[in-house]
Amino acid sequence: MAHVPESPAGAVSAAAAPALLQAIDFGLAGNSAAVLGEGWAHTEAERTWSIGPRSTLLLEPIGEPMQALLEIDVLPLTEAGVLDAQRLAIEIGGAVVASVRVGSRAVLGFEVALPATGGRPLRITFRHPDAATPLDLRGVPDRRMLALFFRSLRLWRLPNGDAEGAAPEPAPISPVPLSRPATTASDTELMLSLESIGYNCELGMVQRAFAAEPLGLFRFATTPIESLIALLDDGLARIGDPAAMRVRVNDAGEYIVHDTAYGTSYHTWIKRAAMTEADLMRREVARLRFLRRKLLADLEEGEKLFVYKWQPDDGLKPEDTVEESQIMRLSQCLRRHGANTLLWVAPHERYRPSGLVEPIGEGLIKAYSLPFFHLEWERPACLDTWRDIARQTVPLWQSGRRAA
Repeated sequence: MAHVPESPAGAVSAAAAPALLQAIDFGLAGNSAAVLGEGWAHTEAERTWSIGPRSTLLLEPIGEPMQALLEIDVLPLTEAGVLDAQRLAIEIGGAVVASVRVGSRAVLGFEVALPATGGRPLRITFRHPDAATPLDLRGVPDRRMLALFFRSLRLWRLPNGDAEGAAPEPAPISPVPLSRPATTASDTELMLSLESIGYNCELGMVQRAFAAEPLGLFRFATTPIESLIALLDDGLARIGDPAAMRVRVNDAGEYIVHDTAYGTSYHTWIKRAAMTEADLMRREVARLRFLRRKLLADLEEGEKLFVYKWQPDDGLKPEDTVEESQIMRLSQCLRRHGANTLLWVAPHERYRPSGLVEPIGEGLIKAYSLPFFHLEWERPACLDTWRDIARQTVPLWQSGRRAA
């Protein structure tokens, strides 16, 4: 690992300069929205916090193997005498390429080997097991499990043979945690296996409570089941089409985007005071197109347990109710895209109590839950129910994948 205080030129010989491949700015005015994978908080004016035990970026595909220089500008969450540094490990192609402790703001540079990705995005995973909440560390009313905030990332291709020397073999990240409050890493991992495809934001908010921040097209969306079936049948073709996007501002001053092509709507978490509507549209078009590609890839690979929860609500229209026949059609839609499993979370019944899980067919698991409404999503009863469901369904889903 080498510190890069000014520019990357010092990391290679003067014989040839590195070529910039990608430059990511993690602020609101930047371009990170199209590359953020799992494990990121909402983008702020100049930065984006990594959150939970790991965060991923999905960068442009790499056509051929190459040596590169990766530079990141980061600042860790610390508290003197309690959490003096954040451990950070970087994985590319499934291998740890760097491991370091970050105690203050730093611009860090690492020489890395980039594999060819065969047209798929280059996945970079940052592991930060010392994530903690500002509430526990400082008494600040912030329950997010934060680790480091990222300001920028730069990736340069190094000329062949011009590196000053091979990068040292990185040591795996230490399993010994720093002094910090206890976390629920196993539950976080379970929650990262789930991907909400409707009906509302409940699972997304529950995942946040468990320090899981997966990036999903429908995580914070309202998605009627017929809309979901229609867009899956259509291959998500019009997701990210500006002509089908309408923007409004809710009572809290937040931009809400409505998709007229399929009839869904979602939170942006961006306030009108922070960005113009034109800038928001440019950002959301890029983000939605990325999330469309990501969802199609996830559907093809069968790497997520897709979750649809619906419950009765006096505010719903009659056409928003869900029948078992619709769930069966939704399950079939998912399986047409790949070997996918649907977790259907339905209202509990007299002889099927909340928390009960039962497989009901190939690629379909049914769970039962009490009705929880938006003011209850972070309360213990709701979180305990989702934890119980996840602990039962994720191993069941994984065993089915292994058997296949």
